[in-house]
Amino acid sequence: MEKFDKRIERVKDELSDAIEYAEMYIGEKMKGNANKAAKFKEMAMNEHNHAQNWYTWTEDYAGELEKIMPLTADDVEEWDKCKKMFAEKSAIIKYMLDR
Repeated sequence: MEKFDKRIERVKDELSDAIEYAEMYIGEKMKGNANKAAKFKEMAMNEHNHAQNWYTWTEDYAGELEKIMPLTADDVEEWDKCKKMFAEKSAIIKYMLDR
């Protein structure tokens, strides 16, 4: 289901951006650039919030689809992978931003 796959990709993209900004935050903080580090931290948090929104919307959409027809095995597998990745990346982002 193309629309479902696109939602999963949005979650992944937002998480990827959040990780990238969190890494930039760490780099700038290590250099002593407090203002730039703070901006990257804010950007990472914003991207993670976007990922959380897409995660919730995708979960809701999956529930709506299930009422009409069951998800394909491939869709279930991809969604399960995405949920696992979301949990892992969220923990990494939190750890990085708490430094």
